[in-house]
Amino acid sequence: MKTSKSEIVYLILSILTLIFAAGIYFLFGDTSKPATNNIKTVQNATSDSSKGEDEHITKAKAAIAKLEAAPNQENLVMATTALALVEDQAVVDELQAKLDSLASEVTNQTEAEEAVKVAEEDQTSENVANATAAIEKVSNATKKAELQSRIDAVSDAIAAQSSYYSTEAYSDYSYTENYVSQPEQ
Repeated sequence: MKTSKSEIVYLILSILTLIFAAGIYFLFGDTSKPATNNIKTVQNATSDSSKGEDEHITKAKAAIAKLEAAPNQENLVMATTALALVEDQAVVDELQAKLDSLASEVTNQTEAEEAVKVAEEDQTSENVANATAAIEKVSNATKKAELQSRIDAVSDAIAAQSSYYSTEAYSDYSYTENYVSQPEQ
């Protein structure tokens, strides 16, 4: 006896339908439990969510404290992520205000560090002035002193270089387009 292709297709579809129906039954068909268990489950879920909320608040406060201690981009991302998990709007508003001020401090420090790095690489008075202006925006006294000492070293190097170029020995040489010639003696 030969079976046709359509019989095989119908057989496969029937088996898939039975598997699908059995899956639905096993997932959603277990409704014989008493309703009191559902109430306890809701109460447990509520207490678990309040414990979870307290945990989220604690983690957010700890992340913000860590950001205050070491203001950098990594800690800023961690604090922002931890604060996003907090659902209590009053707590969120309070912590968000702290986070915003710390975020601006991180931005100011990053900009100042980049400006000092540029001044160290290309030692010009303009770069020193830009770095000094960026350093003035930093409110962390320790970081500000560190950056200021670096920019002071650059300023000293520029001053030493300009005093060298203004000396009489250096000015004895004459410069043309591509050549340096020593004065005749």
